Amino acid sequence: MTQAVLLSNKRTGSTFMQEALDSHPNVTSLDEMFMVSTKITERRGYDFYKTKRDKENMKIPQYLDWIASQDTNTCFRLIYNQDQHYNVLKYIADRNMPVIHLVRDPIDIVVSLACKFKHIKPDQTVKVDVKDFIFLTRKHIKIRNDYRDKLASRECIVYETNYENMFGKQEGDVEDIKLVGSFNIRSNQRTYVDENINRNICEFLNIENVPMWSNVTKKFTLPREEKISNWDEVQKALTNENLISNRWHNSKG
Repeated sequence: MTQAVLLSNKRTGSTFMQEALDSHPNVTSLDEMFMVSTKITERRGYDFYKTKRDKENMKIPQYLDWIASQDTNTCFRLIYNQDQHYNVLKYIADRNMPVIHLVRDPIDIVVSLACKFKHIKPDQTVKVDVKDFIFLTRKHIKIRNDYRDKLASRECIVYETNYENMFGKQEGDVEDIKLVGSFNIRSNQRTYVDENINRNICEFLNIENVPMWSNVTKKFTLPREEKISNWDEVQKALTNENLISNRWHNSKG
């Protein structure tokens, strides 16, 4: 059986990919098993695994060994800040667990975070502080590069793909969009993983190549230049700081 990790920063499409992996008939894809917040309790599968760890006072190696002992191909989601809190990556590398590394243009991560924390509606715009925007963009560039270096230095088995490439065809409508718990947005629309990415991930995990999909949909669909009301000002600052570049889209996907 394959035991794998879905590693990413926040706002990189990891909820979509986790649910898509779980749609595979031969994969059990778990949510954020190492999330500190109690808000995660409404997410699928969390109660069973989190309760198991807490009740038996498992240390991280014991917990990962227990997850790996399950009689199924299992993948769990790990966000950068959770690894920093628990130092999970060391044990992942020691166990040769393959890592699907999701990345996204850091500028779009900051745009998405601004929309989320300002609590705006999908059709609204948001004005950002330019200095803060530059600071956060640099921060997210650094943390992603740091994790690429960590994965390489620990010789982890890695398949990297990016947010911009992962979405494929869609079926159904989006009339019945609703919140699930505190996080997920679902709809009647089924979004498939891009065919090439789907094939590559299945080959990477050594599982049958079948179409994977999720009914988690994007909340903020407008391009960043339409979402940020002072985008011209932000873009000028990003250009002056040499932070706009196609190099952020590079990936093995």
